Amino acid sequence: MADASELTSADVEAGSTQLNWFLAQIATDQAAHDALPLALGIFDGALRLRFMNVRYRLLSGHAGDTGLLRFPRTSVDLGHIAAQVRTSGEPLTVLIDATDGDHHRTVEIQAVPVPLAGGRGVALLGSDVTEREEVRRHLADSVSALVGAFDALPDAVRVYDATGRVVRANALAERTTNGRGLGSLGDQWQRELPRTMTHTPITIDQSPVRRALSGETVTGETYLVRRGAGEAVIEVNVVPLRAPGGAVRGAVAIERDVTDRVRLAQALEEQVRIGSALYTHVATEADRLEKMVAARSGELLRLEAARARDRRLAALGQLAAGVMHDVNNALNPVMLAAWLLERHADDPAKVRELAGRIHKAADTGATTASRVGRFIRQEPVSDGRETRFDLAQVVADAVAIAEPTWTQRGSSVRIAFNGQLDPGLTVEGIAGEVREAVLNLVANALDAMPSGGSLHIRVRAVAAEAWLEVVDTGIGMNDEVRDQAFDPFFTTKGTAGSGLGLAEVYGIMRRHRGTAELASGSGQGTTVRLRFPLTQGSSAERVRDPRPQRSRRVLLVEDQPEGRRTVAEVLTNAGHAVTEASDLAGARAALGARADAPSFDVVVTDIFLPDGYGWELVPDVRQLPGAMRIGLITGWELAPPPSVHADFTLRKPLVATELLDHLAD
Repeated sequence: MADASELTSADVEAGSTQLNWFLAQIATDQAAHDALPLALGIFDGALRLRFMNVRYRLLSGHAGDTGLLRFPRTSVDLGHIAAQVRTSGEPLTVLIDATDGDHHRTVEIQAVPVPLAGGRGVALLGSDVTEREEVRRHLADSVSALVGAFDALPDAVRVYDATGRVVRANALAERTTNGRGLGSLGDQWQRELPRTMTHTPITIDQSPVRRALSGETVTGETYLVRRGAGEAVIEVNVVPLRAPGGAVRGAVAIERDVTDRVRLAQALEEQVRIGSALYTHVATEADRLEKMVAARSGELLRLEAARARDRRLAALGQLAAGVMHDVNNALNPVMLAAWLLERHADDPAKVRELAGRIHKAADTGATTASRVGRFIRQEPVSDGRETRFDLAQVVADAVAIAEPTWTQRGSSVRIAFNGQLDPGLTVEGIAGEVREAVLNLVANALDAMPSGGSLHIRVRAVAAEAWLEVVDTGIGMNDEVRDQAFDPFFTTKGTAGSGLGLAEVYGIMRRHRGTAELASGSGQGTTVRLRFPLTQGSSAERVRDPRPQRSRRVLLVEDQPEGRRTVAEVLTNAGHAVTEASDLAGARAALGARADAPSFDVVVTDIFLPDGYGWELVPDVRQLPGAMRIGLITGWELAPPPSVHADFTLRKPLVATELLDHLAD
């Protein structure tokens, strides 16, 4: 199209003719142009409106005159646009906002230059693109939101086309390229040099993206890649992008940096491995230590057992020495009196005197043996030989016996004695044992005062008890010694002591149903208190009432010939008929001699027999007719089983009156 300055008169005339023709055509078909979906307005060279349809009139708000253009309903000056197009001769398209009552619309205006007679004119074509622009704005907002979310993803995302070129990448993926652009799969492969987790290089054809472009979906594969000067571990997920017909047109790859997770898992695995190895080592060491401890414990137990045996042997030796001393003391007058009996056999008075000595010496020996047995069992006095006695009198007798031990020490060692003995306090037990306890306490008190001191003994009543107290001002005992003072064989005197003194005192008090208490401190002296239960009644010795005797048929079972003959003589002398047996077989033979009637009234048997125990005869006797009684004799502490119920039990050495009393029952 020629510029307006180059138009000839012929051109102007021709254009004017055409415009007039066009205007004539419009005028003749105005209704058809009003039905057009476009707003149409034509301006001449002076920018006067020469034609407009209804839509243009509504768009511009023009009243229909042909005066200068005014567009009160648009957001831009259409006249300015028309002038620009008329001058440049180039078409121009703009979007404008227009109002239609309360409604706002977006209109696309196309300004096109047209040749007219008298100069270049402009045609304005307008179309309502409100819905299109709404869709475009929504699409732009959605794309913006998607791009923001795409860039905000914590994983690197790349979109590849079918050739492997990266057409889109989020911000994180772009950071991994260090500003080198999107590039292609090949560029990425050369930059990262991926390897498997076992450090095996892989080719580009083995890459997850290449496999996805072949139609494969790849999920959860991990690779080692180079990142800068270091190395990273990535987890890759790739899905193919398909066209509507199913053909693969690209792929989307999502890469997640799992370096920290993998390193942590590896560190944890290493710690587990180390822990497992350590556990194995500890278990091995524990097993070894357990074996060492077991072996050492076994050695210690064997050593302790050996030491215990040595202590028991030493204790037995000390006990045996003490018992031997007491028994020898008892046997000494017996043997001497027996020798004197041979010399004075014709002197009845002398014989009775010597017999009395022998009886007392034998009784002392029996008391010693009985005391040893009760000391072992720590049982109360219950053998029927206890008496009631005045405690003060027994203590006075013990003091009289012990007095030479402190009066004969010499002038350099002085012992001040003070006795305070309240009379009339009756206790029940064995006076000889209590006397022995006092002598032991006095001996200990004197040993505790090697340089002299004060010894005080008092007997007094406290509530329902009689208290016997021995107090010294000696060296005393520390806590450790005091706590073990009553233990058997514990001594601080070395070889000079047996360790049985206070232990025997404790046992005596247990047997007399009393208690022994000890108060002492280093350098503070010692007080020993013996507490006896008081007994109602006088202190006269219990006297057995003589029981009427009648002849009994007695089966005596004893394996020791001398003992059996002596017992038989005692029974025969008392008027009883005695049948002797030396073992169980002989006793059973004697019991079965007459089955129609009882052969005996009483069976007296020793417990220890060559072919069994004497209590085995008890059920045999119970099966026989009649009221036959059976008694057991023991020389030691062995008791019959609980199922065996004898009529009486006697301990050796036998007391003739006790045996005869049981036969009289």
